[in-house]
Amino acid sequence: MSTYLYPGGSYNNSTTIGYDWGNNYFCDLFSNISVNKVPNPGSLAAKVAVLVLCATLSLFFIRIASLICRNFIWKRIISWSGSVSMLFACFLFTPYHNIIILVSSIFGVFAVLGIFRTLLLTNFGFQKFGATLCLLLLAFNNYVYYSSQYLAILPILQKVTLLFVLMWVLSLNAALNKPKYN
Repeated sequence: MSTYLYPGGSYNNSTTIGYDWGNNYFCDLFSNISVNKVPNPGSLAAKVAVLVLCATLSLFFIRIASLICRNFIWKRIISWSGSVSMLFACFLFTPYHNIIILVSSIFGVFAVLGIFRTLLLTNFGFQKFGATLCLLLLAFNNYVYYSSQYLAILPILQKVTLLFVLMWVLSLNAALNKPKYN
């Protein structure tokens, strides 16, 4: 919804109209004033959406840890680091955006690594591959963001990464909703 309401402008071209999926960042949606200096009526919707996403992913980390982890320490690492990561991510739209990304990413890596470690003990081949790809995509996103190399691909990379992470989360939930895990 917020992409439809976004007035326009990207860092490549401040005169574009509307949200450009290839050139705008997700974070552009949070600003009250768009890149082309027009009030952004979709800002509130974007902020609410990120809060809902973070709350949902936090619940995912807690649920997954309780379903797949036998080891108490790893269960705590996954649930706590995943939840802390999402708690920080709730503040992406603040002036502390850059540090929020760093802190959220660090905690998120521990959560996904914990899930990956636990999945190694299972026969969930696709989910193991998915965890590996998630880690690689998240690392590459952070590399591009903090090194400023390949910045031209970052708007698309962040969308591909989010899509893949959400697909992995859904596939892991589906695999764990089979009767063996209920």
